[in-house]
Amino acid sequence: MKTPSDELFLLIKSLSPSEKRYFRMEIARAKGADTAYYKLFDVIDKVEEYDEEELLKKHAGEKFTRHFAMAKKYLFESLLRALDSFSKSNSTYHDIQEKIVFAGLLQSRGMHAASKKLLKAAKKMAVEREVYMLLLQILRQEITNRYHTSSVAESEELDTLYEELTQTVAVVKLENEYLHLQELSLSSFMSSAYPHNNSDTLDTFLQHPLLREENRPQQYSLRVRYHSTISRMSFLKGEYEQAFIHAKASVEAMEQLPHQIRENIMIYLPQLHNLFNRGLKTGRYDELEAILGKLRALPTNSPQVQRFMYESFYGLELNYHALMRNYDKAYALLPAIDQADEIWRTRARVEHRLALLFTSMNVCVYMGDYRRALAYVNHILDEQQTMPKVYSLTKLISIIIHSELQNLDILDSTIRSTHRYMKKQGHLFRVEEIMLRYLHRLGATTDRATLHTLLGQTHHELQEAITDPAEARTLEYFDFRLWIDAKLHDSCIHDYLAAQRRASTAEAK
Repeated sequence: MKTPSDELFLLIKSLSPSEKRYFRMEIARAKGADTAYYKLFDVIDKVEEYDEEELLKKHAGEKFTRHFAMAKKYLFESLLRALDSFSKSNSTYHDIQEKIVFAGLLQSRGMHAASKKLLKAAKKMAVEREVYMLLLQILRQEITNRYHTSSVAESEELDTLYEELTQTVAVVKLENEYLHLQELSLSSFMSSAYPHNNSDTLDTFLQHPLLREENRPQQYSLRVRYHSTISRMSFLKGEYEQAFIHAKASVEAMEQLPHQIRENIMIYLPQLHNLFNRGLKTGRYDELEAILGKLRALPTNSPQVQRFMYESFYGLELNYHALMRNYDKAYALLPAIDQADEIWRTRARVEHRLALLFTSMNVCVYMGDYRRALAYVNHILDEQQTMPKVYSLTKLISIIIHSELQNLDILDSTIRSTHRYMKKQGHLFRVEEIMLRYLHRLGATTDRATLHTLLGQTHHELQEAITDPAEARTLEYFDFRLWIDAKLHDSCIHDYLAAQRRASTAEAK
């Protein structure tokens, strides 16, 4: 049986509030429009998940259910027409397109002078904004116009136009080659069984003539492609310094064309995201606040931007504040993240959502908000072990949370089930084993002196274990040593660090 298409549902859910408002205004203005189709819009807009069988059953008496496939098709096409009309009022690209169409209409009526005037205006806009695909159309139309004249001056102008056309074709070809090179390098790199040991593949691509310094393009839009391609390859190769330099150059090139940011925000956002990510890797913390400021200043009214912020930006900002040990700033982001999670949890990529929930859980533990941390634990464990490392560490951290909440009656069974799961994964890290052993002994510890002795022993064992780099990487997920330090001072991590800073300041004075 054919699965019902959810394309109409996805399109409606992708609309911003202003786009929905515009569509409803278009419906109100349309004379003789069949409102049954548009009632379907309201019905689908109100549901959170698309179940066509349930929808038809619930609205069995409605007119749109009689020819449902036709109603869906009609509404889908109506929405696309409305979106096209809406975008025309907000896009320089559409302004240029409109001038090209109008110039063609004038040309077909023999009004070549008027057509030439419009094409000149369109050409000026296309050149300034580096919209080369439209510039190709303009030049071809200008050449067609010239064939209607036979003067020597016009003939010489025709030669100039052909030269411009040749140059523009070369630029478009170059842009496509950059895109193709970027995709080829990534797919070739990721198809390797051990991609992070496969730097030879990336070296081959980095030596491509298009990526040589002497071939760096002059056009800003092409420089974005040039620098972002090198940045991606360098990052995959582990050359983070080079990755940062080229990510920064890519952003700077795009910022030379402000209209590109307004009209291609879903290109600019990943560029900023990559720059921030490379800045984290290279320890350029002084530059990260400025990048965050740019990200926060961008309009977030479109669903595409909102989804990007949820899947990518929030996680980066949380990690940045956690890395700087500004846990209070990270904690302040959680209400916005929770609100976004309500909207995007069923549509976001699982790995992005899990990473965000995991960091949010850690922030709550560091701040001493253990009940809220436990809520994040439950969300992560509900995802059916999609990411084994995150899943197993969440189970381990949940034991810490239960111990802090004094849920001692469930500690033993939780520890045993966590230990079984980790062993089943085939590799129980020594850091994890030490923490499980400590947490198991915690249940039998009643007095403060014994607890502090146990904490000291555990801290010492962890210190020895992390001399192995593989073991040390476990602390990148959650800093168990820091938690023990805070426990030794009967405090949560945030309060412990704040006290440490105050003591350090007082000592300096």
